[in-house]
Formats: sequence, C-alpha cells, structure tokens
Amino acid sequence: MKRTSLIRLGGLAAMVGGVVYVGGSLLLAKGLLLGGEFFLYIDSFGSGFFAVLLPLGAMAAIAALHVLQRHRYGLPGALVSFISLVSLVLVVGALAAGVTFSTLSDCACLSVLGWSLLVATFSIPVLGSLTITAGVMPRWCGVALMFGSPLIALLIAPLGGAAWVVVGYAVFRAERQTQQASRVR
Repeated sequence: MKRTSLIRLGGLAAMVGGVVYVGGSLLLAKGLLLGGEFFLYIDSFGSGFFAVLLPLGAMAAIAALHVLQRHRYGLPGALVSFISLVSLVLVVGALAAGVTFSTLSDCACLSVLGWSLLVATFSIPVLGSLTITAGVMPRWCGVALMFGSPLIALLIAPLGGAAWVVVGYAVFRAERQTQQASRVR
C-alpha cells in the first residue's frame, strides 16, 4: 500500500472512531442504549467494540501525523508520538483483556488501563503543541489533539470524540493537499 493510502486510512480511522464514540456516548447519555455497560469494555465483546474504536482511530491518526511531520519536529516529536502510541496500545490491550480473558485479574486490567490512560493524557496534548510548532498541519489540528486527550474523552465524551474527528479530517485533508501539490510539480 502506498504512503498516501496509509495516511488517508489513518485519517479515516480517526474520523470513524470519533464518530462512533460521540454517537455511542450521546445515545448512552440519553438512555437510548440498553444498559450502561454497553459502552464500557466489561462483560461482552460487543461492548468492548465501541470503547476500543476511539483509541484505535487515535493510534492510526498519530502514526499518520508522525509520517506527515517527522521531518519537522525531529526527535522530540518522534519520542512523544512513540509514547502516545505505546500508551494507546496498552489501553486497547487492557480493554481487550477485560473483554476476552475472564482469568486475568480485574485489578491488573484496571491498573494497566489507568496508567496508560494517564500517560496518554499527558503525551497527546504535548503532541498537539509539537504539531502546532512544526507548522505542517493547521493550528486547529494541534488544538484538536489537545482536546483529544483521554481525560477529556472520558469526562466529556462528545468533545473528546469530536476532537479525533477533526484530527482525522486534518490528516485526510493534508495528505490530499500534498498529493495535489506533487501533481502540480
């Protein structure tokens, strides 16, 4: 698969994850989803599907952002991108373990989930500020990354999910603009 396709796919994954997260959280808030555990990762594979989509989309967007701006933000950006990706991989792993393995201690899953969410809560806004500084993406993409922090996504779900929709759109749009600029040359 070409670089362009992978970057666009990363933007699309972030948009889908954000839309599903926003839609699910709004339906849960309105009481239209049966059972509060539906949106959480506990007790069934279907429930875990919704909670895992946002971090999966965020991982795809962060990887695409790194490819787009790695030449501009250097080692600090690469390190923060790596930390953000690893913490989100641990989030997805803890959510998946909570869904599929009944023998794994709940405490272990919650500890990994808690620590990885804490690391991502601090690393993703730093990535947003590095994105603004790099100047490859629009400033609003960096601001949206700051609002895409897991703490905001957990406390104000529609805002956190919408932030990843915006980041995904920026990634998708940036790759399209790069493609158009290369055609003009």
